[in-house]
Amino acid sequence: MIWINPDQRKLQRILWRENMDEPIKTFELSTVTYGTTSAPFLVTRTLKQLALDEARNFPLESSVVMSDMYIDDVLTGAETLLEAKELKNQLINIFAKGGPVVAKAKIFLQKLWMLKIDWTDLLPDTINREWRQFVESLQVVNDININRCIVVEQPEVIELHGFSDASQSAYGAVVY
Repeated sequence: MIWINPDQRKLQRILWRENMDEPIKTFELSTVTYGTTSAPFLVTRTLKQLALDEARNFPLESSVVMSDMYIDDVLTGAETLLEAKELKNQLINIFAKGGPVVAKAKIFLQKLWMLKIDWTDLLPDTINREWRQFVESLQVVNDININRCIVVEQPEVIELHGFSDASQSAYGAVVY
């Protein structure tokens, strides 16, 4: 999610009413709306800024992000399969600097941001409890075991199954 500078939100104002008898309601979008003309630019600009910010720590990865990406697709190469795998792992490292992959942790960071809690501030008791519960719940991740590959020699039918879900806070999708 990319947040819009509060000074710029008036440029994404929406006027809304359910029917002609109601007064007009005014809304301002606070995040980039995907599908707008500027969304691809903003994604690209955000990734390039990450590459600039992390160039000292990740010089190779930063140059790939700066020159070999289109929107959020990496279009690069390597001399060997081993080099390609190493580059992939290094790119994962630079993108990890953009924040946690766990949606619950990202939502928690958004909450801190909305509450204007700085990195050096002590957490209020309720927020601290919420964080500790989340950290404790991470222990069960060690017990997850998913057998991912089932190979049938001569399949009669091949099917693709897609699932998705969304809430106000997050969305996800998977295809099998």
